[in-house]
Amino acid sequence: MPLYALMRAADVHVTGFSTCALESLALGTPTVVFHENGRAAFGKLIDQGVIGFADSADDLLSAIANCELAPRSLSASVRGWFADSNAGKSVAQVFAGHSHGDL
Repeated sequence: MPLYALMRAADVHVTGFSTCALESLALGTPTVVFHENGRAAFGKLIDQGVIGFADSADDLLSAIANCELAPRSLSASVRGWFADSNAGKSVAQVFAGHSHGDL
């Protein structure tokens, strides 16, 4: 099954620090990160409660159990990063037009 189909079908996406966290949000699937690199990469979204963060097994289970979808406005913004107008571009090219503050 293709990755995006799996993400759409998942109840929650869990990753250490992959940019798949953003793709998951774009597809409407909530994400929880569990690594300090993930906290560093997605800190603003974690602080806003859009992406969950867990630094222990108990926190991870709790975050998964309490996961909610990202706000629609943010999901729409993230979806735009993966729009047809960006087809064929690398992830770096897509994000080059966004400041780190956008995340």
